[in-house]
Amino acid sequence: MAKDNQQTGVTLLKKMMEKPDQSLSAAIGHRALKRYSVPAKPLQIDTVLNLARGRNVMLHAGTGFGKSRVAEMYYDLVPKHIKAVVLVLNPLDALGNNQVSEKKAAGFSAINLTKLTFNPAEAAKIRHGEYSFVYLSPEIFLNSKLFSSIYFSPEFQSRLALVVVDEAHLIYHWGMVKSTRRKKKSSALGRHEDRGIFRPSYGNLYSNLQARNGAPILLLSATCPPRPLRAIQRNLRLDSTKLVILQGELTCPEIRIICVFMKGSMTLFTDLEDLYSPISDTPNKKAQSLFARRYHSVTGDQDKQDVERDFGEGVFPVISCTMALGLGQNWTRVRSVVHMGRGDPSAICQMIGRCGRDGKPGLAILFVEKTRTNGKNSIAQFKAGNGGEQSDDDRMDALAVTPVCLRIAFAVNNLYGFIPLSTQDDAYQAEMAREKSQGFVTCRCSNCLPNEAAHLMKHMGNLSIDNFDDVVLNDHHTEGPVNEKRKKTSNRLGNEEPLTAEETKEFEKELMTTATSWISLRLGQHSFFYSDDIFGTDEMNAIIKHINHLEDEEDVRVVVGGHHFDEDPGDPLYRWVTKMYEILAKNHKWYSPKRALVASNIQDESFIAVFG
Repeated sequence: MAKDNQQTGVTLLKKMMEKPDQSLSAAIGHRALKRYSVPAKPLQIDTVLNLARGRNVMLHAGTGFGKSRVAEMYYDLVPKHIKAVVLVLNPLDALGNNQVSEKKAAGFSAINLTKLTFNPAEAAKIRHGEYSFVYLSPEIFLNSKLFSSIYFSPEFQSRLALVVVDEAHLIYHWGMVKSTRRKKKSSALGRHEDRGIFRPSYGNLYSNLQARNGAPILLLSATCPPRPLRAIQRNLRLDSTKLVILQGELTCPEIRIICVFMKGSMTLFTDLEDLYSPISDTPNKKAQSLFARRYHSVTGDQDKQDVERDFGEGVFPVISCTMALGLGQNWTRVRSVVHMGRGDPSAICQMIGRCGRDGKPGLAILFVEKTRTNGKNSIAQFKAGNGGEQSDDDRMDALAVTPVCLRIAFAVNNLYGFIPLSTQDDAYQAEMAREKSQGFVTCRCSNCLPNEAAHLMKHMGNLSIDNFDDVVLNDHHTEGPVNEKRKKTSNRLGNEEPLTAEETKEFEKELMTTATSWISLRLGQHSFFYSDDIFGTDEMNAIIKHINHLEDEEDVRVVVGGHHFDEDPGDPLYRWVTKMYEILAKNHKWYSPKRALVASNIQDESFIAVFG
C-alpha cells in the first residue's frame, strides 16, 4: 500500500510510521502479542494499518471477532505524552458501561458519558486528556452544549486520535430508514422496536464528524449488507476514495439455526411453552427464584441495570427483550437465542450472534408465521431470477420460506443483500464452495436436516446445561416425557347455529364500526398507525371464518392476534368489548360473553429469549 496518510491532530510514533506497510504490519502484530499474549488476527492488523495511514475504515466482521480490540491496537501507536483520546459513539448506555469496564481491565482509562455521569468536572478531565477512551451517544455528541465546548476546542482536537462508530449499521436503521404513518406493523420496519427514525441523531453525525481535524473514522458492524452500507457512505460523505471496506468472517458455524412455523398467535407466544420444562419437572435450587425477566423500551433504567447484572451473574436464565440488549454485550453464558415472528434478516443475524460466543455450540430458533398478511408466503410469489437485492420486506419473507441452507442464506444476505431461494443461485454456490474450502462443519440447520430439527424441537423441554452441547451437536436426547400442550377445557356458551348472510353482514358492520372507533380514540391523532392497520378486513374475516369455533378470549386472540387484557371493568378495552356485545346481543341470537373479540393494539414486537 502507498503511504497516503493525511495530516491529523495526532502524530503517531515516528519510528513506526517510517516503516513500509509489511514491516509496519509486523510491528503492529508484535505490539498486540505483547499486550494480549495472543496473536492478533490478520484482519485486525490490516485495519490498524489502514487507520495508521490515515484512511477511514469500515470493518465488517461477525460477533466475537474482536472488533473492539482494533481501537486499542491503534492507540498503542500514539506517543504516551500526547494524552490522545479515542471517541467512541455507541447506541446504548449499557453498551458504553460494558466497554468501559473492558477498557479499564485492559489498562486504559475510559469514561461513558451519560446524563448521570457527564458534568463540568468530568468535562474538564476530558479536556485535559485524563481519559484515553470516551464513550458517548450520538445525542450527546450532537446536542450537548457542554460536550460541544470540549469537542470543538483546539486543545481537544489536537489530541483526537480516532473516532469510532460502534454498531455502525444503526446509522441506517435508526437514523435513515424512512417511516410513515401508514407503515404496517407487518412490514420489516414494523417488526422490530429497534428500527425506524426514532433517533435522528444517527442520521446527522456528519455535521460534527467533518470537524475532527483529520482523525480517521472506524466504522464497526457485524451486519451491514450493501444497501445500508451505500447509504451510510453517502450520509457520511465517504466516497470510495475515502473509505476502505474490510470484510471479515461473518458466519458462525457453531450456531445451529432452526426455523419453524408458529402454531399459535404472535401475542400469546404459546410456541414458547414447548421450549422449557414445566415447573413441576424442574428442580428449584433457590427459593423464589426467577425464570425470566424482560428488557424493553418501557423497562426502567434501574431495572435494565439490574437485568444486565443479574443475567451476567447467572441469577436467572431467560430474558425477553428487543435486539438492543445484545448490542455489544459479550455474555459467554448465552447458549440459545429465540426470535418470534418474521423479521429483517440482518437484525436477526445480529441477534442470533449473541449465542455461542465462547466457541461452544449455540442454538438459534426462529419462530415465523406461516402466513403474513400482505406478505409473500411461498417461493412462487417471488420473481424468478438469479440473485439481486431484495426489498426489506422481501428479504424478511424469503427467510421464512427459503428451502436452502440457512447458514448460507444469512451469509449471502450479509454479502449481497438478498436471501437465496434456490441452491442453484450463483451466490449460494459460491458461498457453499467457500465454506467447504474453509473446512466448516456440516450445517445442521432445519433446512439441511429437517427430521433431526423436528426431533430436537419435540424434545426441547428435556434440554439442560449439562446435555445442551450433546443435544445440539449430535441430537442425543435425554430420557423424559415429551412436553404435551395443555388441553383447554371447553366453556362454550351461546347459540351454535351459524349466522345467516344477513346476520353476518350486520355483525361485520357493527364489529368494524365499534372496533375502529375505539382504536382511533386510543391511538390519538399523532399515532404512526391508523385503526385499520390494527383491526381491518383481514382480522374481521378471520373472526367470521372461525366464529362458531371460538370458545374463549384465547381462541379469539389466536385468530385475530389481539393483546390480552384482564377482565377488569376499569379497563377501557374490557368496557369496549362488553359494550360491543351488549349491542350485538340485542340484534343477534349469536351471543356469548366468553367470545370476547379482542381487536386491540397488536403487540407483534419481536424479541429474543436467551438462556444459559
